[in-house]
Amino acid sequence: MDNCSNCHQAITNVESRCPHCGSLNSKIDDILAKEAAEREKNSFKGQLKSIIQADDRKQAFLERLQGVKQSLTKEILFTLFVIFAFIFTMTLTVL
Repeated sequence: MDNCSNCHQAITNVESRCPHCGSLNSKIDDILAKEAAEREKNSFKGQLKSIIQADDRKQAFLERLQGVKQSLTKEILFTLFVIFAFIFTMTLTVL
């Protein structure tokens, strides 16, 4: 038996919600918080935060850039090449 983290009434370990106040079990709260932290870490915003908070920002940025570079496939590289070539030719025709 555990106690509810909200109302401190006794609840069993298998209950996901407190029968007295309806709050989520603290174990579920912990799991949800860990999942949210992992999503934040893997998001673009979280990756930028890790670069900004690093002692050597330049090195952290270069490591992240190297990781992105390694994950690019030939199809993605070709698509990027076509996009840049199109923009370049459009710019030349305007000038």
